[in-house]
Amino acid sequence: MSQTPIRIAIIGMGGFAGAHHRAVQTLEQTGDARLVATCDPRADELLAASPQLQLRERGVAIHRDLDALLAAHAGGIDLVTLPTPVPLHEPMHRTCVAHGIPVYLEKPPSLDPDELERMIATDAAARIPTWVGFNFIRDPVRQAVKRRLLAGEFGALRMVRISASWIRTDAYYARADWAGRLLLRGRLVLDGPLGNAMAHLVHDAMHWAGPAQDAWAQVRRVRASLLCGHAIQGSDTAFVEVETNAAPVRIALTHAGGTEVGPVEELECDGAVIRLRPDQRERVRIQRPGREDEVLLDQDGDHVVGNFRACCALVRGGPGRPATTLADSRPFVQLNALAHMSTVRIARAPQITGTIPGILDASARFLADGIHPREQGLSWAPSPAWVEPADLVRLRAAVDALAGEAPAAKA
Repeated sequence: MSQTPIRIAIIGMGGFAGAHHRAVQTLEQTGDARLVATCDPRADELLAASPQLQLRERGVAIHRDLDALLAAHAGGIDLVTLPTPVPLHEPMHRTCVAHGIPVYLEKPPSLDPDELERMIATDAAARIPTWVGFNFIRDPVRQAVKRRLLAGEFGALRMVRISASWIRTDAYYARADWAGRLLLRGRLVLDGPLGNAMAHLVHDAMHWAGPAQDAWAQVRRVRASLLCGHAIQGSDTAFVEVETNAAPVRIALTHAGGTEVGPVEELECDGAVIRLRPDQRERVRIQRPGREDEVLLDQDGDHVVGNFRACCALVRGGPGRPATTLADSRPFVQLNALAHMSTVRIARAPQITGTIPGILDASARFLADGIHPREQGLSWAPSPAWVEPADLVRLRAAVDALAGEAPAAKA
Protein backbone atom coordinates (compact mmCIF):
# COMPACT_ATOMS: atom_id res chain seq x y z
CA MET A 1 0.00 0.00 0.00
CA SER A 2 1.40 3.41 -0.93
CA GLN A 3 2.11 5.92 1.79
CA THR A 4 3.44 9.44 1.98
CA PRO A 5 7.06 9.50 3.19
CA ILE A 6 7.60 11.27 6.51
CA ARG A 7 9.61 14.45 5.91
CA ILE A 8 12.56 14.40 8.31
CA ALA A 9 15.14 16.95 9.42
CA ILE A 10 18.27 15.68 11.20
CA ILE A 11 19.98 18.19 13.48
CA GLY A 12 23.66 17.37 13.20
CA MET A 13 25.98 15.73 10.69
CA GLY A 14 28.90 14.43 12.81
CA GLY A 15 29.31 11.82 15.54
CA PHE A 16 26.26 9.64 16.19
CA ALA A 17 24.24 11.81 13.79
CA GLY A 18 25.81 9.60 11.12
CA ALA A 19 23.71 6.68 12.38
CA HIS A 20 20.57 8.81 11.99
CA HIS A 21 21.56 9.77 8.45
CA ARG A 22 22.21 6.14 7.49
CA ALA A 23 18.89 5.04 9.01
CA VAL A 24 16.94 7.62 7.02
CA GLN A 25 18.78 6.57 3.84
CA THR A 26 17.49 3.06 4.47
CA LEU A 27 13.94 4.31 5.07
CA GLU A 28 14.04 6.30 1.84
CA GLN A 29 14.54 3.05 -0.06
CA THR A 30 11.29 1.66 1.36
CA GLY A 31 9.31 4.89 1.01
CA ASP A 32 8.91 5.37 4.77
CA ALA A 33 10.76 8.68 4.98
CA ARG A 34 12.57 11.43 3.10
CA LEU A 35 15.37 13.59 4.45
CA VAL A 36 14.39 17.20 3.77
CA ALA A 37 17.09 19.11 5.62
CA THR A 38 20.01 18.89 8.00
CA CYS A 39 22.25 21.39 9.79
CA ASP A 40 25.59 21.62 11.55
CA PRO A 41 27.97 24.48 12.43
CA ARG A 42 30.66 22.49 10.58
CA ALA A 43 28.45 21.62 7.63
CA ASP A 44 31.02 22.20 4.86
CA GLU A 45 33.70 20.12 6.61
CA LEU A 46 31.32 17.26 7.44
CA LEU A 47 29.76 17.30 3.97
CA ALA A 48 33.20 16.78 2.43
CA ALA A 49 33.98 14.02 4.95
CA SER A 50 30.75 12.08 4.26
CA PRO A 51 30.31 11.75 0.48
CA GLN A 52 28.51 8.43 0.98
CA LEU A 53 25.49 10.30 2.38
CA GLN A 54 24.98 11.96 -1.03
CA LEU A 55 23.16 14.87 0.61
CA ARG A 56 23.44 17.22 -2.36
CA GLU A 57 22.48 14.47 -4.82
CA ARG A 58 19.38 13.63 -2.74
CA GLY A 59 18.28 17.27 -2.69
CA VAL A 60 18.79 17.70 1.06
CA ALA A 61 18.96 21.33 2.18
CA ILE A 62 21.95 22.05 4.44
CA HIS A 63 21.89 24.80 7.06
CA ARG A 64 24.20 26.09 9.79
CA ASP A 65 21.84 25.83 12.76
CA LEU A 66 18.42 24.73 13.95
CA ASP A 67 16.82 28.18 13.82
CA ALA A 68 17.83 28.69 10.19
CA LEU A 69 16.56 25.25 9.28
CA LEU A 70 13.16 25.75 10.92
CA ALA A 71 12.76 29.18 9.35
CA ALA A 72 13.52 27.84 5.88
CA HIS A 73 11.20 24.82 6.12
CA ALA A 74 8.18 26.09 8.06
CA GLY A 75 5.33 23.65 7.55
CA GLY A 76 7.54 21.29 5.55
CA ILE A 77 8.89 19.00 8.28
CA ASP A 78 7.01 16.12 9.91
CA LEU A 79 9.73 14.92 12.30
CA VAL A 80 12.98 16.32 13.71
CA THR A 81 15.70 14.03 15.06
CA LEU A 82 18.17 15.35 17.64
CA PRO A 83 21.42 13.33 17.72
CA THR A 84 23.18 16.38 19.16
CA PRO A 85 25.45 16.78 22.22
CA VAL A 86 23.48 16.05 25.39
CA PRO A 87 23.82 19.63 26.78
CA LEU A 88 21.91 20.87 23.69
CA HIS A 89 18.98 18.50 24.03
CA GLU A 90 16.74 20.56 26.31
CA PRO A 91 16.82 23.89 24.40
CA MET A 92 16.55 22.21 21.00
CA HIS A 93 13.69 19.99 22.16
CA ARG A 94 11.88 23.05 23.52
CA THR A 95 12.31 24.88 20.20
CA CYS A 96 10.97 21.99 18.13
CA VAL A 97 7.94 21.47 20.38
CA ALA A 98 7.20 25.21 20.18
CA HIS A 99 7.15 24.85 16.37
CA GLY A 100 4.70 21.96 16.63
CA ILE A 101 7.13 19.37 15.22
CA PRO A 102 7.40 15.86 16.72
CA VAL A 103 10.86 14.93 18.02
CA TYR A 104 13.01 11.81 17.98
CA LEU A 105 15.56 12.54 20.73
CA GLU A 106 18.76 10.53 20.93
CA LYS A 107 19.60 8.99 24.31
CA PRO A 108 20.26 10.10 26.97
CA PRO A 109 17.61 12.84 26.94
CA SER A 110 19.41 14.59 29.81
CA LEU A 111 21.44 13.44 32.79
CA ASP A 112 20.21 16.31 34.97
CA PRO A 113 17.02 15.20 36.80
CA ASP A 114 15.70 18.77 37.08
CA GLU A 115 16.29 19.42 33.39
CA LEU A 116 14.51 16.18 32.52
CA GLU A 117 11.48 17.32 34.51
CA ARG A 118 11.43 20.57 32.51
CA MET A 119 11.56 18.57 29.30
CA ILE A 120 8.67 16.36 30.45
CA ALA A 121 6.64 19.51 31.19
CA THR A 122 7.50 20.93 27.76
CA ASP A 123 6.47 17.70 26.10
CA ALA A 124 2.96 17.99 27.53
CA ALA A 125 2.30 20.47 24.72
CA ALA A 126 3.69 18.18 21.99
CA ARG A 127 1.31 16.85 19.34
CA ILE A 128 3.01 13.45 19.63
CA PRO A 129 5.09 12.47 22.69
CA THR A 130 8.82 12.69 22.09
CA TRP A 131 10.44 9.37 21.19
CA VAL A 132 13.68 8.87 23.17
CA GLY A 133 16.18 6.79 21.22
CA PHE A 134 16.98 3.96 23.62
CA ASN A 135 17.54 1.40 20.89
CA PHE A 136 16.79 -1.96 22.46
CA ILE A 137 13.41 -1.50 24.16
CA ARG A 138 11.17 -2.11 21.13
CA ASP A 139 13.17 -5.15 19.95
CA PRO A 140 10.43 -7.75 19.19
CA VAL A 141 12.38 -10.57 20.85
CA ARG A 142 12.82 -8.53 24.04
CA GLN A 143 9.16 -7.55 24.07
CA ALA A 144 8.10 -11.19 23.66
CA VAL A 145 10.32 -12.31 26.55
CA LYS A 146 8.92 -9.61 28.82
CA ARG A 147 5.35 -10.70 28.02
CA ARG A 148 6.26 -14.24 29.02
CA LEU A 149 8.00 -12.98 32.15
CA LEU A 150 4.95 -10.97 33.21
CA ALA A 151 2.71 -13.97 32.53
CA GLY A 152 4.67 -15.92 35.14
CA GLU A 153 6.15 -18.53 32.80
CA PHE A 154 9.61 -18.30 34.38
CA GLY A 155 8.53 -17.76 37.98
CA ALA A 156 9.20 -14.61 39.97
CA LEU A 157 12.00 -12.30 38.82
CA ARG A 158 14.61 -12.30 41.60
CA MET A 159 17.50 -10.25 40.20
CA VAL A 160 18.54 -8.30 37.11
CA ARG A 161 22.26 -8.17 36.30
CA ILE A 162 23.87 -5.99 33.63
CA SER A 163 27.52 -6.11 32.55
CA ALA A 164 29.85 -4.97 29.76
CA SER A 165 33.44 -3.93 29.16
CA TRP A 166 33.93 -1.58 26.23
CA ILE A 167 37.43 -0.23 25.72
CA ARG A 168 37.63 3.54 25.26
CA THR A 169 40.85 5.40 24.47
CA ASP A 170 41.93 8.95 25.23
CA ALA A 171 40.66 9.91 21.76
CA TYR A 172 37.15 8.97 22.83
CA TYR A 173 37.29 11.47 25.67
CA ALA A 174 38.87 14.15 23.47
CA ARG A 175 36.10 14.00 20.85
CA ALA A 176 33.90 16.62 22.56
CA ASP A 177 34.26 19.18 25.35
CA TRP A 178 31.56 17.44 27.44
CA ALA A 179 32.93 13.88 27.13
CA GLY A 180 33.96 12.35 30.44
CA ARG A 181 32.89 15.41 32.41
CA LEU A 182 30.80 15.97 35.50
CA LEU A 183 30.28 19.68 34.85
CA LEU A 184 30.73 21.95 31.87
CA ARG A 185 30.44 25.73 32.06
CA GLY A 186 28.43 25.44 35.26
CA ARG A 187 25.97 22.83 33.96
CA LEU A 188 25.54 19.24 35.10
CA VAL A 189 26.82 16.73 32.53
CA LEU A 190 27.46 13.48 34.50
CA ASP A 191 28.86 11.72 31.44
CA GLY A 192 30.15 8.18 31.87
CA PRO A 193 29.48 4.56 30.87
CA LEU A 194 26.45 4.44 33.15
CA GLY A 195 24.77 7.52 31.70
CA ASN A 196 25.90 7.57 28.09
CA ALA A 197 27.81 4.84 26.23
CA MET A 198 26.03 1.99 28.03
CA ALA A 199 22.86 3.88 28.92
CA HIS A 200 20.82 1.44 26.81
CA LEU A 201 21.72 -1.39 29.18
CA VAL A 202 20.89 0.58 32.33
CA HIS A 203 17.54 1.62 30.86
CA ASP A 204 16.92 -2.02 29.87
CA ALA A 205 17.57 -3.20 33.42
CA MET A 206 14.88 -0.93 34.83
CA HIS A 207 12.49 -2.04 32.07
CA TRP A 208 12.96 -5.72 32.91
CA ALA A 209 12.08 -5.00 36.53
CA GLY A 210 9.05 -2.90 35.53
CA PRO A 211 5.61 -4.23 36.57
CA ALA A 212 3.97 -3.92 33.13
CA GLN A 213 4.89 -4.25 29.46
CA ASP A 214 5.44 -0.52 28.99
CA ALA A 215 6.60 0.24 32.54
CA TRP A 216 9.93 0.75 34.27
CA ALA A 217 10.79 -0.06 37.87
CA GLN A 218 11.03 2.91 40.21
CA VAL A 219 14.24 3.60 42.10
CA ARG A 220 13.99 3.27 45.88
CA ARG A 221 17.67 3.59 46.73
CA VAL A 222 21.11 3.23 45.14
CA ARG A 223 24.61 2.30 46.31
CA ALA A 224 27.40 2.82 43.78
CA SER A 225 31.18 2.74 43.47
CA LEU A 226 32.48 4.93 40.64
CA LEU A 227 36.11 4.48 39.61
CA CYS A 228 38.38 5.84 36.91
CA GLY A 229 41.44 4.68 35.01
CA HIS A 230 41.54 7.58 32.53
CA ALA A 231 42.62 11.19 33.09
CA ILE A 232 39.09 12.60 33.01
CA GLN A 233 36.86 14.54 35.37
CA GLY A 234 34.20 11.84 35.64
CA SER A 235 34.24 8.05 35.90
CA ASP A 236 34.87 5.25 33.41
CA THR A 237 33.77 2.34 35.63
CA ALA A 238 30.59 1.81 37.65
CA PHE A 239 29.45 -0.80 40.16
CA VAL A 240 25.83 -0.07 41.08
CA GLU A 241 23.25 -1.86 43.18
CA VAL A 242 19.68 -0.62 42.94
CA GLU A 243 16.73 -1.40 45.16
CA THR A 244 13.52 -0.86 43.20
CA ASN A 245 9.81 -1.27 43.84
CA ALA A 246 10.25 -4.71 42.22
CA ALA A 247 13.35 -6.87 41.63
CA PRO A 248 16.81 -5.59 42.64
CA VAL A 249 19.34 -4.64 39.96
CA ARG A 250 23.14 -4.99 39.85
CA ILE A 251 25.20 -3.19 37.23
CA ALA A 252 28.91 -3.53 36.42
CA LEU A 253 30.13 -1.44 33.46
CA THR A 254 33.62 -0.31 32.50
CA HIS A 255 35.64 1.44 29.82
CA ALA A 256 38.86 0.47 31.64
CA GLY A 257 38.69 -3.32 31.62
CA GLY A 258 41.53 -3.81 29.15
CA THR A 259 39.47 -6.45 27.32
CA GLU A 260 36.37 -6.00 25.19
CA VAL A 261 33.45 -7.99 26.65
CA GLY A 262 30.06 -7.64 24.98
CA PRO A 263 26.98 -6.59 26.95
CA VAL A 264 25.01 -9.21 28.85
CA GLU A 265 21.62 -8.75 30.49
CA GLU A 266 20.81 -11.57 32.92
CA LEU A 267 17.44 -12.21 34.51
CA GLU A 268 17.51 -14.58 37.47
CA CYS A 269 14.04 -16.03 37.97
CA ASP A 270 12.68 -18.76 40.25
CA GLY A 271 12.37 -21.17 37.34
CA ALA A 272 14.88 -19.95 34.77
CA VAL A 273 17.96 -17.93 34.00
CA ILE A 274 17.51 -15.70 30.95
CA ARG A 275 20.56 -14.17 29.26
CA LEU A 276 20.27 -11.52 26.59
CA ARG A 277 23.05 -10.30 24.32
CA PRO A 278 21.55 -7.23 22.64
CA ASP A 279 24.35 -6.90 20.09
CA GLN A 280 24.36 -10.54 18.95
CA ARG A 281 22.35 -12.57 16.42
CA GLU A 282 21.60 -15.03 19.25
CA ARG A 283 19.56 -12.52 21.18
CA VAL A 284 18.25 -14.64 24.08
CA ARG A 285 19.16 -17.93 25.77
CA ILE A 286 16.69 -19.32 28.33
CA GLN A 287 18.00 -22.01 30.70
CA ARG A 288 15.58 -24.08 32.77
CA PRO A 289 16.42 -27.10 34.95
CA GLY A 290 15.96 -30.40 33.14
CA ARG A 291 15.17 -28.77 29.81
CA GLU A 292 17.12 -28.00 26.67
CA ASP A 293 18.14 -24.34 26.35
CA GLU A 294 15.70 -22.20 24.39
CA VAL A 295 17.45 -19.85 21.98
CA LEU A 296 15.73 -16.85 20.39
CA LEU A 297 17.32 -15.17 17.37
CA ASP A 298 17.32 -11.54 16.28
CA GLN A 299 14.21 -10.53 14.32
CA ASP A 300 14.88 -6.81 14.09
CA GLY A 301 18.26 -6.16 12.48
CA ASP A 302 19.40 -2.55 12.81
CA HIS A 303 17.79 -1.15 15.99
CA VAL A 304 18.11 2.49 14.88
CA VAL A 305 16.32 1.74 11.60
CA GLY A 306 13.64 -0.19 13.46
CA ASN A 307 13.09 2.66 15.90
CA PHE A 308 12.92 5.22 13.10
CA ARG A 309 10.45 3.14 11.12
CA ALA A 310 8.19 2.73 14.16
CA CYS A 311 8.46 6.44 14.97
CA CYS A 312 7.50 7.35 11.39
CA ALA A 313 4.45 5.09 11.64
CA LEU A 314 3.44 6.88 14.83
CA VAL A 315 3.86 10.31 13.23
CA ARG A 316 1.82 9.10 10.28
CA GLY A 317 -1.08 8.52 12.68
CA GLY A 318 -0.57 4.89 13.56
CA PRO A 319 -1.55 3.34 16.91
CA GLY A 320 0.63 2.91 19.94
CA ARG A 321 3.15 5.06 21.73
CA PRO A 322 6.92 5.72 21.66
CA ALA A 323 8.96 2.78 22.89
CA THR A 324 10.44 5.21 25.44
CA THR A 325 8.98 8.58 26.38
CA LEU A 326 10.69 11.30 28.38
CA ALA A 327 8.75 10.25 31.48
CA ASP A 328 9.86 6.64 30.95
CA SER A 329 13.46 7.89 31.14
CA ARG A 330 13.05 9.17 34.70
CA PRO A 331 14.25 6.00 36.54
CA PHE A 332 17.39 5.83 34.38
CA VAL A 333 18.23 9.52 34.90
CA GLN A 334 17.64 9.28 38.64
CA LEU A 335 19.77 6.14 38.87
CA ASN A 336 22.74 7.80 37.17
CA ALA A 337 22.46 10.92 39.34
CA LEU A 338 22.12 8.93 42.55
CA ALA A 339 25.17 6.84 41.64
CA HIS A 340 27.21 10.04 41.56
CA MET A 341 25.88 11.00 44.99
CA SER A 342 26.42 7.56 46.50
CA THR A 343 30.06 7.09 45.52
CA VAL A 344 31.15 10.01 47.79
CA ARG A 345 34.27 10.28 45.63
CA ILE A 346 35.36 9.00 42.22
CA ALA A 347 38.26 6.69 43.00
CA ARG A 348 41.29 7.27 40.75
CA ALA A 349 43.46 4.26 39.89
CA PRO A 350 46.99 4.52 41.34
CA GLN A 351 48.32 4.51 37.77
CA ILE A 352 46.31 6.36 35.10
CA THR A 353 46.83 4.12 32.07
CA GLY A 354 43.27 3.72 30.78
CA THR A 355 43.08 0.23 32.27
CA ILE A 356 42.29 -0.84 35.85
CA PRO A 357 44.02 -4.18 36.59
CA GLY A 358 41.68 -6.85 37.93
CA ILE A 359 38.53 -4.82 37.39
CA LEU A 360 36.80 -7.55 35.35
CA ASP A 361 37.30 -10.08 38.15
CA ALA A 362 35.95 -7.50 40.60
CA SER A 363 32.95 -6.99 38.30
CA ALA A 364 32.18 -10.71 38.23
CA ARG A 365 32.31 -10.98 42.02
CA PHE A 366 30.13 -7.90 42.45
CA LEU A 367 27.51 -9.27 40.06
CA ALA A 368 27.48 -12.61 41.87
CA ASP A 369 27.60 -11.46 45.49
CA GLY A 370 26.99 -7.69 45.58
CA ILE A 371 30.42 -7.07 47.13
CA HIS A 372 31.83 -3.68 46.16
CA PRO A 373 35.49 -3.26 45.10
CA ARG A 374 36.65 -1.79 48.43
CA GLU A 375 35.11 -4.73 50.29
CA GLN A 376 36.99 -7.01 47.87
CA GLY A 377 40.30 -5.50 48.99
CA LEU A 378 40.72 -2.70 46.44
CA SER A 379 41.92 -0.24 49.06
CA TRP A 380 41.75 2.88 46.87
CA ALA A 381 38.11 2.27 45.89
CA PRO A 382 35.33 4.35 47.52
CA SER A 383 33.11 3.38 50.44
CA PRO A 384 29.67 4.09 48.95
CA ALA A 385 26.59 5.11 50.91
CA TRP A 386 22.95 4.32 50.22
CA VAL A 387 21.02 7.27 48.74
CA GLU A 388 17.43 7.65 47.58
CA PRO A 389 15.48 9.97 45.26
CA ALA A 390 14.65 12.36 48.11
CA ASP A 391 18.40 13.04 48.37
CA LEU A 392 18.53 14.51 44.85
CA VAL A 393 18.00 17.98 46.32
CA ARG A 394 21.71 17.74 47.27
CA LEU A 395 22.87 16.57 43.84
CA ARG A 396 24.56 19.76 42.71
CA ALA A 397 26.55 20.12 45.93
CA ALA A 398 27.64 16.49 45.68
CA VAL A 399 28.77 16.88 42.05
CA ASP A 400 30.59 20.13 42.84
CA ALA A 401 32.54 18.19 45.48
CA LEU A 402 33.35 15.35 43.04
CA ALA A 403 34.51 17.83 40.39
CA GLY A 404 36.64 19.68 42.93
CA GLU A 405 38.59 16.48 43.63
CA ALA A 406 39.14 15.65 39.96
CA PRO A 407 42.57 16.27 38.40
CA ALA A 408 42.71 19.55 36.46
CA ALA A 409 38.93 19.90 36.86
CA LYS A 410 37.37 22.80 34.96
CA ALA A 411 33.85 23.47 36.19
